[in-house]
Amino acid sequence: MLRKTCPRCGAIIEMAQTYCEQCQQEADKQKQERQIRYDTEIRYKRDKKYHDFYNSLEWEKVRQAAVARDHALCQDCLKQHRIKPYDTVHHIEPIKDNWGKRLDLNNLICLCESCHQERHKQLKG
Repeated sequence: MLRKTCPRCGAIIEMAQTYCEQCQQEADKQKQERQIRYDTEIRYKRDKKYHDFYNSLEWEKVRQAAVARDHALCQDCLKQHRIKPYDTVHHIEPIKDNWGKRLDLNNLICLCESCHQERHKQLKG
């Protein structure tokens, strides 16, 4: 089996790994801390309206209704006969384009992360 060295500490790891287990945990922790900082400081200042919406009780209620309706499964994967849990509740018509549909259950769909990214790529393309 092929091996390489961990780029952080130099430990010997499998080729498929990015870091050794200890360094991977540290990298994950740093990534999580950066995400928290981004969410709480940068995004909040830039998008206060959206931050307030996504932290509202109304959003939480309609989000939970979408999860229940979709059985907590990615709906795009189900169309491809794959069963995969959802990661996010996605606005089909973005709220930046139609703020009035932000709480419309018919404008929401449960998606896994890869399908969610694909939907956003399609919106940009």
